[in-house]
Amino acid sequence: MLIALNLGCAAQPDERRSTEWALYKNDMLGLQMNYPSHWDTTAHDPRLVFIAAEINPDSLDRFNENLNLSCFVNNGSSLDDIVALNLKAVHDRYGDTLNLAHSGITNEHGVRIETIYFE
Repeated sequence: MLIALNLGCAAQPDERRSTEWALYKNDMLGLQMNYPSHWDTTAHDPRLVFIAAEINPDSLDRFNENLNLSCFVNNGSSLDDIVALNLKAVHDRYGDTLNLAHSGITNEHGVRIETIYFE
């Protein structure tokens, strides 16, 4: 089983909304994470365990910040392969205009978690 956490970030307006945090916790996967409490968590995609997306009135924001957690049965692709494909897809779409990064951890349950984000 593979777990991937994807974060999208973009340049923010000068006056940012003050953020209160909500907690997402998944005991089965052994992880928890904070996300801005004003983000929309009602969107449902059967491929995703959890999604939180910014509700942004600025139509010029080309990224719409979000995070999503997907968990799926591995059918032969490694997590490294999946991360590389995601990094390539973003690079193909936006070129070198973004500073894209990723990092990984293994939690105390032995679950490897990869994060892809814009710096």
